[in-house]
Amino acid sequence: MKSIIYLSLALALSIALTSCESDTVTNSNGITSLDTSTFIYPFNIGNSWSYTYEIHASDIHPDSIIHYFSEYPLTLSVTLEILYDTIINSIQTGCFLQTIIDGQRTLRSRNYMINIDTAFSMYAHRGKGAFFPRDIPGKLTYNPDYITDEEIYIYNPPYTILKYPVVTGRTWNINSNIVKKYEGHELIINSAGTFNCMKTSTVYSIMPESPYLDYFCKYGLLKRSVTFNDILITNEWFPEGMGTADLTHILTVNSFNIR
Repeated sequence: MKSIIYLSLALALSIALTSCESDTVTNSNGITSLDTSTFIYPFNIGNSWSYTYEIHASDIHPDSIIHYFSEYPLTLSVTLEILYDTIINSIQTGCFLQTIIDGQRTLRSRNYMINIDTAFSMYAHRGKGAFFPRDIPGKLTYNPDYITDEEIYIYNPPYTILKYPVVTGRTWNINSNIVKKYEGHELIINSAGTFNCMKTSTVYSIMPESPYLDYFCKYGLLKRSVTFNDILITNEWFPEGMGTADLTHILTVNSFNIR
């Protein structure tokens, strides 16, 4: 079983971010197509996204632990903004400020991204509240105090979020534990508009039954969903576990501003 503290499920979400847009766009009307032959992600300084992040619980056993989930579904607010260009270890990167608001708690982090002709990758991460995928060793867990605001985690090799061109069926390995694939086109309809997206799966070897499903279009990541089944629920008094539950995470864009 996967071990997790019930209020701190891994915030392992991937957003790919690169660009060639020149016009400012706030949301969209009509159906926006994804041109896979020229598609790259919006990477201009000042681009920003606003998301709602929900965590739903189901199939909770035994009944004695249901009260731990009385406030579910949990709803968090997430924003992402491209702040500036910067150099890390002689590598040109773009800095993305991520803010997660979880009730009375605010978690901020910076993700340092690189973009080349063939791929978009994450080079480094600093701060609390990891919003991008992490190479999780051994078990699924999340501890918001594990990384201090001053630590910089360097990915070696960089974590390849997207490969260009975007072609249905294309697969690649992040490392020996993570495989990504372009699954095909799918319409996403939400408050921001109707979009023709590329559905992308990310599969971790430690949880192959729980792929992360991302939906990308020319305006960014519009949706992400993942369900973890039979998560072992623990706390400081019962570290060995006191029951199980299925937890579903859904990230949905509310608005965006692409320059």
